[in-house]
Amino acid sequence: MLEIQHLTRSFGGIKAVDDCSFSAVQGKITALIGPNGAGKTTVFNCISGIERMEKGNILYEHQDVSHWRDYERAEAGIARTFQLLRIFKNCTVYENVALAVHDRDQHLIPSFFGFNRLKEEDEKKIADVLTRVKLYDMEDTVASELSYGQQKLLSLARALLQPHRLLMLDEPVAGVNPVLRQDFVMLFKNLRDEGETIFLIEHDMEFVMEIADHVIVMNEGKVLKQGTPAEVRNDPRVLEVYLGK
Repeated sequence: MLEIQHLTRSFGGIKAVDDCSFSAVQGKITALIGPNGAGKTTVFNCISGIERMEKGNILYEHQDVSHWRDYERAEAGIARTFQLLRIFKNCTVYENVALAVHDRDQHLIPSFFGFNRLKEEDEKKIADVLTRVKLYDMEDTVASELSYGQQKLLSLARALLQPHRLLMLDEPVAGVNPVLRQDFVMLFKNLRDEGETIFLIEHDMEFVMEIADHVIVMNEGKVLKQGTPAEVRNDPRVLEVYLGK
């Protein structure tokens, strides 16, 4: 689904991402982990087109999208969430997700202000996704009134409703309480079983080890280790990065 070849990105002479190569397999959950400042979010930003890389190639479904604009990658089926929530906090849950259904900007304003009705099939998609993330009975709730964990679920619901084939999630359970975190575990496992391809960044190692099929460890802009959760967890270099010598 996704292949990264020798990705490099610098800021002021400092290499935030240094010659990184890895892949994310279709229908699997791939986790990108590492300490703060390792370059994980920069990798995400380069893949989604928010930041331009200096060197390397990004292959998505065997197409080189390295020079595509961010909206072109989104239209091709790359959906993502952000570490800092980007939801419309003054809008209701329903209004937030209704904006994600359409893949063309000309539908944005009419849908937002209620100038036209969504299609029945779109209403069903919204109902199904809100049910999955346990927000169905809160569709008239203003987003700012949700708990932080529920706002994370709302952000995920929007990504799920965007027409996509690759789901990129930046720290989906950061700051989420343990009970809600378990809901995320079950949700991601179910999505994978249904064929979703998920590529995520996460600091919660217990969460990563529970759901990931493949783990990529970054440190100081480089890929330090790749493998199964068990292989990564038992690697001395990974333990040193997280726990010290």
